Amino acid sequence: MGASQPGQTGGLRAVDRRCPAYGTYTSGTTGAPKAALHRHGDVWAFIDAMCRNALRLTPDDVGLSIARMYFAYALGPVC
Repeated sequence: MGASQPGQTGGLRAVDRRCPAYGTYTSGTTGAPKAALHRHGDVWAFIDAMCRNALRLTPDDVGLSIARMYFAYALGPVC
């Protein structure tokens, strides 16, 4: 968001990769639903694994996600 090259923050404050980024809730199949926190580093690891490694996307590629924002899957393309 605002940065054009890796390592640039575009004027934004850098965030520690270990800090929580967002939380999702489990379905509660083994008890009460629980919050599952995901760290900033987890988000980037997922993006790297899916976009660069699995899909082999480049900066020239364009994608469209139609997943609803309340699904955790939809949060990856937002980042």
